[in-house]
Amino acid sequence: MRGISFLAVAVFLSAIPPVDAGKKPKVIPSLEDAFRAWQKGLSSEQPKQREAAVRSMWMLTKKGVQILFPTRADRIWPHIEKMNEEFLRQVDDIAKEKTPYGAVVRVTAIDVRNKNFEQACPFIAANVPVVSYEVELEHGAWNGGPCVYVDGRWVWIIDLPDEVCAILRAK
Repeated sequence: MRGISFLAVAVFLSAIPPVDAGKKPKVIPSLEDAFRAWQKGLSSEQPKQREAAVRSMWMLTKKGVQILFPTRADRIWPHIEKMNEEFLRQVDDIAKEKTPYGAVVRVTAIDVRNKNFEQACPFIAANVPVVSYEVELEHGAWNGGPCVYVDGRWVWIIDLPDEVCAILRAK
């Protein structure tokens, strides 16, 4: 028999690692899509949808805190939990503040992970994407940050309580 034997092909193929067809590669959704969904939810007439919108981008989860601040999560979580409760009490105020400018037209994410950021914010886990953003709306614009991709979603890290900042600054 000429060429490559069946046995040689079988040995070669057995050395190739199996592919799990059920697993999709992790793709981070766009910040623009997250802002569009958030704005749509905040603009809803339904209180539950407005609350879901606030939860989606403003409220860190315990798992998110553990990913962001792995060495200090246990001390930080109780303060974040209180902050989240306050956000829930303010859902309608947040919606009124953020929705009068119309729909999201475009979002520009600006990667802020650089040497200066690493020195200023060494407490955020290195594997977490961190961006600032510019949001163009139908009748206005926002900019700000930081926004982090953690626990499967984009979340603002805004106005962290003073107690959290003190924990993060402590050596």
